[in-house]
Amino acid sequence: MESFILRKKSQLAIVFLSLFFCGCTDNDYDFDQVDLTLGFGGEELLLPGSSTDTIKLSDVLELNNSETVVIKSNGDYVFEQKGGYVEPAKPMIDKIMVARQTTTSSDLNIDLASMLPNMAKGRKQLPIVELPLDVNGKVYGFEYAGNKPKEVVALDKADVYAAISLNLEFSQMLSSLVPVIERLDIDLPRYMNLDNVVFSGRYELLGTRLSLFDIATNEPVALGVEIVGLDFVGGNSDMGQLVISDGKIEVDGSINLGVKAAAQYDLASGIVPKVEDIYIRSHIEMSDFEIRGATGRFAPNISLDNLGDINVTGIPQFLTGGNVVVDLYNPQIHLTLDNDMDVAGFISGTIVSEKNGKMLASVDVPEMKVNANGKTTMCICRKANEIELGLFDVVAEIPNLSDLIKTIPDKIIFSAAARVDETKTCSFELGKQYTILPSYKIEAPITFGEDATIVYEDSIDDMNKDLQDIQLSENAFVQVNANIENRAPVYLSVTAEAIGVNGKVLDGIKVDVKNTVIASADGENSVVTPLEVVIMQSEKKALNQLEKLRFTIVGKAKSPDGNNSVVGKTLNSEKHFLIARDIEIKLVGKVITDLN
Repeated sequence: MESFILRKKSQLAIVFLSLFFCGCTDNDYDFDQVDLTLGFGGEELLLPGSSTDTIKLSDVLELNNSETVVIKSNGDYVFEQKGGYVEPAKPMIDKIMVARQTTTSSDLNIDLASMLPNMAKGRKQLPIVELPLDVNGKVYGFEYAGNKPKEVVALDKADVYAAISLNLEFSQMLSSLVPVIERLDIDLPRYMNLDNVVFSGRYELLGTRLSLFDIATNEPVALGVEIVGLDFVGGNSDMGQLVISDGKIEVDGSINLGVKAAAQYDLASGIVPKVEDIYIRSHIEMSDFEIRGATGRFAPNISLDNLGDINVTGIPQFLTGGNVVVDLYNPQIHLTLDNDMDVAGFISGTIVSEKNGKMLASVDVPEMKVNANGKTTMCICRKANEIELGLFDVVAEIPNLSDLIKTIPDKIIFSAAARVDETKTCSFELGKQYTILPSYKIEAPITFGEDATIVYEDSIDDMNKDLQDIQLSENAFVQVNANIENRAPVYLSVTAEAIGVNGKVLDGIKVDVKNTVIASADGENSVVTPLEVVIMQSEKKALNQLEKLRFTIVGKAKSPDGNNSVVGKTLNSEKHFLIARDIEIKLVGKVITDLN
């Protein structure tokens, strides 16, 4: 019976000690080393010393299938959450139509009569003379206009589609005098970029001059050419102007014909050709301009108002409770934007944390640059100098970022505003739907800042079945002394209270823990703190009513006197540990038990 009683008393003390560093962790105490003949029934009973096994932090800060905190492969505790799926933004600028307003047409007339006096002088003996022709004139004029979308800030060049068809007819008199035109030049405004000529004969396209060679005048000539580009910067000349003003694109210009040929004239005929009888008549059709792409400056609307909500669920116990302050040293939000536009831009926003529908905190995210044509990786953090810059395109520092999760929220909302860089020249395909796809996650190592506090609560249950037959004399107490080796970078303090079989706190049993366990300053070297735990029965038979011990372990970055703090050290489940050494248990007072 003596052995039974001593085991009860020793177990009670060991249990109270174990609550400090691991709560429900099982640690064996070698009771076989106790001399069971010592002092039973006396005023003081001293049991020999012992030590616990190494208790890793993972035995204390259990995750219990947490959805928010994970243990990385290196053992670090990390708060992780991914933002929900967000529909990508689909910016687009519509194609621009520049439509025909007015056109004018005229014949190219050749004044052969004005050449005759000079050409015939001194050549009367020659009935047939050749008159060199070098004639140029306007045959077509046009004005076009269209609305400029507000998303188009400025245009330098444009990729367009417009088709021009030309049908040329030669008057009978011209055909008789000029059987073959050696070269026929068609000149268009300098702001045009021409391509895709359709013509059955020999031709040459240089810039905006299309030259046809060896043209027989006894039949019409048909050809086509496409306008594939417009130059808004350096293309204006006396043949045409491109003007953008008051939200309008205005285009005007002319098409000129030039003839280089030799006319054969019979002086003996005595006929003086009339100007109106020698002509080239043109039938020109030019379609509306469809601007399909452009180089310039643009401001397409980017609808990225919401980057997705995070619903925070499955929080481990040590991050819950009203006294918890999750002041993390350097939490991070990793934001990725895939952008297939040739337009660089910026994104900014506001991140709000909520709990039970009420806002806990809000932080403003400064504008960050978004790369054109590719992926941009961004890190929003509390301390930029702690980030490996080569891992991200952009690092933005927000000193109060940790405020979002000082109290663990149930929702985090990332509202954003995106815009393109209107000051940079780029290319844009009009009518195309581009894609900007965002994604983000929160990655916050459990690394304490100055104000960090975590709380671990647990209890030792079903104690009454072992204690209901044991009584201690009034004011008897159990005292446990130990040296606590701590390699965790956190100050630890413990409080405990006794709960009776009725579920209420027992005022007759008090638990007093003296000293706060000192933190390891670097998480690499241990610090030893002497600890004393006193369990006292101040009311008779209070121990018989004990059902459970409910205890709270509080871990803080700051020392109790506020003069020292351990920050910037990530809690690690494996390399951070506690060991209770030199455990000494002393019972002061008498044990009264019913041996029947």
